[in-house]
Amino acid sequence: MYFAMDDMGDENAKVLMETVSESEKWQMVHQFASGFGFTGIQLSEKYREVYGLSVVSIPDHIRSAFRLTYHIGGTHQLNTADDEQHWYKMLSESLDIAKAVGAEDVSLHPPTLANRSRLPLPQNRESSILSSKAKERLRIILNRWLPEFQSSGITLSLKPTSPLVFSRLVKSRNFVTLLWIWPGWVC
Repeated sequence: MYFAMDDMGDENAKVLMETVSESEKWQMVHQFASGFGFTGIQLSEKYREVYGLSVVSIPDHIRSAFRLTYHIGGTHQLNTADDEQHWYKMLSESLDIAKAVGAEDVSLHPPTLANRSRLPLPQNRESSILSSKAKERLRIILNRWLPEFQSSGITLSLKPTSPLVFSRLVKSRNFVTLLWIWPGWVC
């Protein structure tokens, strides 16, 4: 299991934010993760944004003590060509980070279906069409990127959240199963 910054509790987060030295902060992350019994640490941009820790300059004592994964935070749409380019950029950058720090996995959330800032939300038929298109875009993107991750020895994980392009967990599983038998994908 991986330790994520959200797992440390408010008191520990406050202490970490008040600490000035980056070295001391990493010692605290080590202490918190070890204290909770985690064998891995989930890195994300939250380390930099909230706690002032670089996700590309990981101390050796962290690298040697924990398995590392990099999480692409947030939820992202996949409804337009611009969204698709955003996904390509996210995956490219995350693969570079994972290689640089020795992470064994990159995780991200499947695409969201609705842009809640644009009302009204899609109706059932429109929602179904958007979902189908987003799934197809995701399939194309993953078929492009999975081999690159695999050749680097890094796994790529989809972490469900809601609202997703997949209405139920079983549909998400079925989609992932299709990736394994999709033409051009080598297991």
